[in-house]
Amino acid sequence: MRIRLDDEELVLDDDIVEEGKEEIYEEVKRIASTRGRVITGTVLDGEPIDDIDVFLSISSGQDIQFISQSVRALVIDSLAEGAKYLPTLLGGLGNVATRFEAGDDKEAQGMLVTAIEGINWLFGVFERSCGLLGITAESLVSGDFGKDSGNIKQVLDEMTSAMEGGKNLKIAFVIRDRLIPAMECFAMYWDEVARTLEAPLH
Repeated sequence: MRIRLDDEELVLDDDIVEEGKEEIYEEVKRIASTRGRVITGTVLDGEPIDDIDVFLSISSGQDIQFISQSVRALVIDSLAEGAKYLPTLLGGLGNVATRFEAGDDKEAQGMLVTAIEGINWLFGVFERSCGLLGITAESLVSGDFGKDSGNIKQVLDEMTSAMEGGKNLKIAFVIRDRLIPAMECFAMYWDEVARTLEAPLH
């Protein structure tokens, strides 16, 4: 079996290779980590596979290439994508509230579901980026991140309950009064983490 990390051919212990793809992946991920890189995709017998779970589920294959990216580049790309999306999300939340206030409940509900998915995506990107950079919630100085992120999750739960109960005007009020300010606060933490990339990573 041929195993590569980017363009470098690797020679792994026979025991690891015999264990199968999961052990191979873990070992190559470890090697990449020692070089300040993360695995972002695979190529199996010439076919690109971006989803690692799909890759692990395939029993065949003799030529495996793992594609990696530097931690810095990955985090920069992720944070830049999120920074571009945040203003769009905030404007979208205002539009959701306006739709509910106008009685366009069906359209507003669809927009709200999309907005909540976007918020969850942002939190996922933020947590992964902090993990890669070794940043903890306690080290953030823009405020109390644990408290503020908990507040956002509580607001989302309240809105979900209000939507299930058909209390659409309440949803509009909560969006304007609590969710938008909370997400503006979240943007400060986003900017703080992005600023750490201006200094060399250790």
